[in-house]
Amino acid sequence: MRKKSIFILAVFLIFTCCQMAFAMPQVTDTNVKVYDAAGLFTPEETEALNEKARQTAEEWQMDAVILTTNDMEGKESRYYAAEFYDNNGFGYGEEKDGIILLLNMEDREIYLVSSGKGMDVFTDYYIEQILDDVIYGLGEGDYAGASSLFLDDVAYYCNHYTQYQEDPEHFTSDYEQAMGITKTSVWQDLFINILICAGLAAVFAGIFLQAMRRQYYMVKPAGNGKNYIVQNSLSLADQTDRFITSQRTAVPIPKNNHSSRGGSRGGSYGGRTTTFRSGGRSHGGGGRRF
Repeated sequence: MRKKSIFILAVFLIFTCCQMAFAMPQVTDTNVKVYDAAGLFTPEETEALNEKARQTAEEWQMDAVILTTNDMEGKESRYYAAEFYDNNGFGYGEEKDGIILLLNMEDREIYLVSSGKGMDVFTDYYIEQILDDVIYGLGEGDYAGASSLFLDDVAYYCNHYTQYQEDPEHFTSDYEQAMGITKTSVWQDLFINILICAGLAAVFAGIFLQAMRRQYYMVKPAGNGKNYIVQNSLSLADQTDRFITSQRTAVPIPKNNHSSRGGSRGGSYGGRTTTFRSGGRSHGGGGRRF
C-alpha cells in the first residue's frame, strides 16, 4: 500500500512538473523581452536577443517581445500572443505600443501581433514583409537567426514610419513604391487642376460658339409679317378653375445605417491593418506556417 502511494505521488509530481514546464511563462520584469518556453535558444542566444530587443524597444519606444512555446493551451496563435502581451504589461504609453513574435512549435506557426501605434507601423503589408524575411530561417531551424532578423525589421519599419510622418508629402514608403503610388506637391496638384479646368472650359466654349454660329447663318429676314400668321388658328373660349381642397404627402429621407468602422485601419503609408479583439483591446498582426 505504501509503495502504491509513493508511485501515485511520483506520477502526480511528474505530471505537475510537466504542466509547469509547458505552461505560459510568468513575467516579473518587462525589461526581459525573450521568453523561450520551447527551449529553442542557447543561453548565449537568449541573452543576445534580449539585449537587442531591449535596445530596439527603448530607441523607438516600441516594445518588441519574443515568445516561444510547445503548448498553446488550446488557443489560436494570435489570441495566445495577445493574451501574453496584454496580461503581462508590455507596451509603451497608454495604447501599449509594441509587437510580439510568437513561435508556436505545437503547430509550427509563426505569428506577429501588434498593439497601439504598432498597428499603424506594422500594417498587413509590412507584417507580410517581415514574415517573408524570417520564414526561411525558421524552416531551416535557425530560430535565433530568424528572431534576430525580426528585431532588425522592427527597427527598420519604426525608422521608416518616423521618416514618413516627418514629411509625408515627399517621403515615399515601401508600400507606396510597391503599389506604384506617386506623389505631387500641393502646388503641382493645383496647377494640374487649373489646366484641366481651363481645357474643359475651352472645349465647351468652342462647342457653344460653333452652335451659335450655325444658327446665325440659318436665319433669313422675312419680307412680310403675314408669313408668320396661320389662318383661322386663333380660338378663344371661357374656362373657370374652382379650388376645392389640397393634399400634402411627406416622404422621409432614409438614414444611413451603414458603418465602416472596425475590422481594419491604415492609410497610404502602408495600406490597411486587419484588426481583432482580445481581452478588450484591439490588435493587428498575421502569421504563417513553417
